Amino acid sequence: MRGFRLIDLITIIAILGTPSAIALPEFVETGNASRVSAAHALCGAVKYANAKFGGQLYMSQLGKRLLMDAIAFVLRATV
Repeated sequence: MRGFRLIDLITIIAILGTPSAIALPEFVETGNASRVSAAHALCGAVKYANAKFGGQLYMSQLGKRLLMDAIAFVLRATV
């Protein structure tokens, strides 16, 4: 008899699927955490620049929009 029985295939799927099901959410969380860290770093850099130049930091409209998007992302991600 050649080939695999159904129980063999189910066993292999269970053996390979269990670690995958456990590891996948960890990878998703790692991606979210890195985006939150990047947004926090951006906000910190802007705060530092604002303090360094006495509140006279010039930002273009695009820069202001990007900063507001980053702050909104941080607020959504940390709630």
